[in-house]
Amino acid sequence: MADLIPLARQIQGVFNDAARDRLPPGSVWEMTDWVPTILQAGARMRGAWKWQSPPLTNPPDGMIFAPFRISPGARLLVANGTLLTDVPMASVGPLGNVPGTIVQAVQNPIFHRDRVIVPAGDGVSAARFITWNGAAFVNAAGPTGDSPNGAYGKYACLFKDRVVLANTNAQPSGVNFSQVGDPTLNWNLKSQIFTSYPITGLAQQRQQVLCFHDSTIERIKGTTPPDSTLATPTGDMSLDFLFDRAGCYDARSIAYYQDNVLFADSRGIWLTDGSLVRNVSEQGGAVNLWYRSFARPGPPLSIASVVYRNYYLCTVRHSGQPPITFVVEIPTRRIFTLGNIDSRCYAFSIGTVEKLFGTDQKSAKVSDLTPVFNPDATVLQVDDDGTAVLPVISTGWSMIDGKVGYKRVIEAHVSYQVTRSDNNECWQMSYVNTPTGADKSLLQLRPTNGYVRRPVAIRKRMEGIAIKIVQTIPTQDSRLFDISLRAYPEEQNKT
Repeated sequence: MADLIPLARQIQGVFNDAARDRLPPGSVWEMTDWVPTILQAGARMRGAWKWQSPPLTNPPDGMIFAPFRISPGARLLVANGTLLTDVPMASVGPLGNVPGTIVQAVQNPIFHRDRVIVPAGDGVSAARFITWNGAAFVNAAGPTGDSPNGAYGKYACLFKDRVVLANTNAQPSGVNFSQVGDPTLNWNLKSQIFTSYPITGLAQQRQQVLCFHDSTIERIKGTTPPDSTLATPTGDMSLDFLFDRAGCYDARSIAYYQDNVLFADSRGIWLTDGSLVRNVSEQGGAVNLWYRSFARPGPPLSIASVVYRNYYLCTVRHSGQPPITFVVEIPTRRIFTLGNIDSRCYAFSIGTVEKLFGTDQKSAKVSDLTPVFNPDATVLQVDDDGTAVLPVISTGWSMIDGKVGYKRVIEAHVSYQVTRSDNNECWQMSYVNTPTGADKSLLQLRPTNGYVRRPVAIRKRMEGIAIKIVQTIPTQDSRLFDISLRAYPEEQNKT
C-alpha cells in the first residue's frame, strides 16, 4: 500500500508555486471550499453563509461593528452610497438609515471614543461623525478647522487617541491629525505631514502610522504632530521609508493581527510588524495563484479583507468574473480558497461570540459568514443566494513509491465521511498519470453513515499519479481524511 497524501495527519493548504510533481509534503495542488484541519478532519467542507439583511438601497462600500457604550449599544453600520444603514444583528429584520447623508466611502469607517467616523471618499468633503444615544443616531460633519487642514481625507486610522485622515484632492499626499481625544475640536493648520506620494491607505501601530502608496510604504514615527499652539510647534514626528516593493491597492484590504498589519496589492498578500515586510502568499506557496487571480481581465473592482480567528480572508473581485477569496492561516501561512463570497467589505463583532459579516454586491445585502467556519451539519450546505457549496481538491502528482519506474496501480482507497439523506452519488473521482496530463474519470462515491474507507478501482500501469475529487451535489457535511493507493512495483528497466 503506497501512501499518496497524508490528509489525516496534516494538510498544508494550496501550493502551486512549484511543479505539480514537486509539492512539499502535505500540500495540495488545488483546494476550494475546503477548510483544512480545524473542523475535525484533514479537510472539511466549508459551511453555507446566510443573509444578515434585506437589500440595501445601494451596494455596500464599507462596514463597521460599532461597540457603542450606551444600551442598547453595539450596531452593525454599513456605508452604501450616500447612506449609512443600521443592520440588525439578532435576525434578518428591517433596516434603519442613519439620519442625513454621508459621502460614498472608499474604506471602512473607524470607531473612536464612542463615535463612528466615515471618511469622505470624494476627497473634498469633511468626514461624518456618527453618535448613538441608545434611541437615535446623530450625524454631524467633522470640523473644517483651519482650512485646508481639518477632518478631510479619503482614508483614516487612529493614532495615540487622535483621528488621522489623509488624501484630499488638493493634497493627495497630506496626512492630517486631529486634537488629542476629541476630533470635534478645530484641527490645527500645522497638524499636517506630507508624504512622498499620494496616499492609498493608512494603518496604525504602537509607535507609528503606516502610509501606503501604490507600490511603496512610508511611516510617520513619533508622538506629537506639528501644532502651532505648542511650545515646540514642530512636534516630534518624522517621516521615513519602510519598503519599496509593496503597496496597498484597496484600503479595505488592510487588517490587523497581533501588532501586525496585513494588506494586499498586485504582488501579493503582505504582513508587516512595522520594520520587516513579508509576502505571505509567497511564503504559503500561492503567489502564482494570486498573480493569476489579480490579473484576470481588467483591474480588480475591489480587494476586501478581514482577520477572523487566526485567518486573514481576502476577497478579490473582478467585473464579469467569479470572486475568489484567499484564506491565510496566519500562524502557519497555509492558504486555501473559498468561492461565492462576493464581498466588497467585511466586519466582525466583538463580545461573547465573534461573528463574521460580509456583503454580496449583486444583491446589495449583508451576509453572515460565521457558518463558513461553523457549519451546521443538519442542513444541506447551500448559500442563501441558492448556490450549492461544492468543494474541489486535487493532490500533487507523485511517484507512487518515491522511485522511478512503472507500477501496477490496482485501486485508490479513500477515507471520508459524506452526509446526505439519500444515496445519490456525490463525489466524482478522477486521476492523472503524468504531471501535465488531463483528468481521467473514475467512479463516483456515495454518501456514508459515518467514517468509511472505500476502494476506487484504477487498474492501470503508471509511474505516478494525482487524484482529484469534485463534489457534484450539495451535502450536509463532507470530510476527507486520507487517500492512499494499492500498487505493485514492476522492474525498473521495463518501459
